[in-house]
Amino acid sequence: MNRIFQLGIAALSIPIINLTEQGSAFAFVPSTMFDIDVQSDVTFNKVTGLFHFSYIVKNSPQSQQDIGYFGVSYGNTLPLNISSPANWIPLSQFRGESMELWVVDTLSAKAVTPGSVATGYGFDSNRLPSIQTWYARSTYNYIIHDPKELPSINLTDKNDFFVNSKHGAITGPGNFSSSNPKDLVVYLRSIQNEAANGGWFKPQGTLQSLDAKLNAAEKSLDSKNFKTAGNQLSAYLNEVNAQRGKKLGDTTADLFASIALYALATMGQ
Repeated sequence: MNRIFQLGIAALSIPIINLTEQGSAFAFVPSTMFDIDVQSDVTFNKVTGLFHFSYIVKNSPQSQQDIGYFGVSYGNTLPLNISSPANWIPLSQFRGESMELWVVDTLSAKAVTPGSVATGYGFDSNRLPSIQTWYARSTYNYIIHDPKELPSINLTDKNDFFVNSKHGAITGPGNFSSSNPKDLVVYLRSIQNEAANGGWFKPQGTLQSLDAKLNAAEKSLDSKNFKTAGNQLSAYLNEVNAQRGKKLGDTTADLFASIALYALATMGQ
């Protein structure tokens, strides 16, 4: 009879693996047998001066595994005010990497099962939003014929968390921080281009229109005309919100809008 073992939090110091019996041998089983959709939301709080990042994890009904590990990379500054779903444990700088990892307490059986949705992953940061990476993997670890036959485990690339995970692009805090309005406009344009190149939205027409407003705001800032620059950034923000759900998805619109709002705040608007 096959036995399934799930490693708890104490086992995070070693790579997590799957083994399944094939005759007299043991074969690797991926921890990525699920279809996942990850959504993010980022907002700027003018009072605290912080950006708040939150994430939603959806496990497809067609998935074969639960999701018990979810992480988001970030820049060189640790997140603040970390929140977690019930019975999930946050771990900052997992294995020395700049990543916030949430791990389900396996004893609580609160993993993201196929067909379910999990919310509550989030944190604050004083770094501007950027395009980062999410990681996810299942809770399944060993399948063996008999507990007495647990094989000697060789640690290989297949067993490493970052290899045996699904991953994709998502919004998260980066390294950039500035209170100079022109620097922020230049940064916002670079984020727009990165999002367009990454397929976050179809740039035809949309990118040119948004760029035109940022170019106008940059010229006004060069002339120290902050009021006009503020009006041009407000027009940019209005266009982003108008295209939300149309040419811009919510994640993309939130990314652009939060940076624009921060730039307006640095000009007292």
